[in-house]
Amino acid sequence: MRQKMTLEQKRQLLDSFGGKIFSVEWVKKSGEVRKATCKHFIHSKFVHGHASKAEKNTVAHLPKYYSACDLGKDEAWVNLNLETLKKVKCGKVEIEFED
Repeated sequence: MRQKMTLEQKRQLLDSFGGKIFSVEWVKKSGEVRKATCKHFIHSKFVHGHASKAEKNTVAHLPKYYSACDLGKDEAWVNLNLETLKKVKCGKVEIEFED
């Protein structure tokens, strides 16, 4: 299904997946198309030990970015650019975004 969505709608869509695994495709700053299999939040990858030792999210204040855990990259954090997001798939939900 092709859809046009705002940044906030895309963020809400990704948030709605909760702890489920989803795949995404977006265009990186370099122009490279990047694909990743992600999960919204993996506590152990964000916090090392106690919550007071949590890593700071350096793009949390930028609405165009969405942070997720890239399961194919040693479960490292990845910042998805919602402005260049092309596809999202989670279970039976598959959306291709219009430019």
